Amino acid sequence: MHLILDKCDDMFGSSGLRAACTEIDVVGFLRVNRTGVHPMERADLYRVFDLGGALRGLTTIKQGDPLSKIYLPMVNAQSALNQLLGTSPQAQVDLCKEAARGLKNVVDRIDAAHFMDGKGNFKYPDDAAKLIIAPWLAWEVEAAYQNFEAVFRAEMQAASTYWVPKRGAYSTRDLVDAFDRSFLPELHASIGEKALSEYRNAGRCFAFGLWSAAGYHACRAVEAVLRPYYCFLLKKKDNEARTWGDLIKDLREKSDEPKASEKALFYLQQLKDNERNPLMHVRVVLEEIDADMLLNSSKIAIGLMANHLKIMKQDEPTLGDMLVEAPAKLVTVEISPEDEQAA
Repeated sequence: MHLILDKCDDMFGSSGLRAACTEIDVVGFLRVNRTGVHPMERADLYRVFDLGGALRGLTTIKQGDPLSKIYLPMVNAQSALNQLLGTSPQAQVDLCKEAARGLKNVVDRIDAAHFMDGKGNFKYPDDAAKLIIAPWLAWEVEAAYQNFEAVFRAEMQAASTYWVPKRGAYSTRDLVDAFDRSFLPELHASIGEKALSEYRNAGRCFAFGLWSAAGYHACRAVEAVLRPYYCFLLKKKDNEARTWGDLIKDLREKSDEPKASEKALFYLQQLKDNERNPLMHVRVVLEEIDADMLLNSSKIAIGLMANHLKIMKQDEPTLGDMLVEAPAKLVTVEISPEDEQAA
């Protein structure tokens, strides 16, 4: 796959992990991508193969060939070159664009000389099987193709194209595109898009062997659920100055119902002390096994909080429940004869 990477600096604050990236906006305490543009572009390798097949047909054009023989290779090459030089190219190229334009110009001249009328409209010759290609055009298309092939080969050899191996039990496609599917669909609403996005980014980093970055994003995903969890239970607005330690302490000290899940607090404390806090120090670098365990620990903590949130929200009384539990009282009002007559 061909990778197009944005530059991104990781920074740490008292409230936790943050990222300052291009095209960002601030939502609560998290900075998220405003444009929705993915920093990587997936390459369809078959389209590159298809490009080669379409252009390779030009090598069959020789001096003395009838127009009926050169027509199909010419049309296929025109279509492929238009795509390569258009808005949806088969591959991201720079160096060979000039050579591609030169090749396209020659193919267009063949089209204009043999398959168009005097007004520039398409016209397939009636005697195409007998008419032959102009000798100089056959030589030009051969030279232009050789020039393009040489430049294209050099550019493809230097392209940032990598084979990403499978990581453990995870498929590369799931890690890169859908790591948030690790969570049950019914928990997604409680987890929230910010946390799901961070966990997807953790999967991508893990796929490309960026172990520490995978850990950073996993911790960001946990924090993106921890703060709404805290706000829901304590009925307080989020405060960026509160650290993980502050949030966990307040949740643990809450005495009235509903209380925080003891199991969730246990995993959050372990995650904070043994994973998240050490990861803030530059001398700590994660290996693959460390990142794998951190992803799993984060998933457990997120899942426990999200499931608890889901249950609590389901148990909240609806308007209908409140009307049943608190029926209207019958009020008797005495009306005087004067008031009744006036009415």
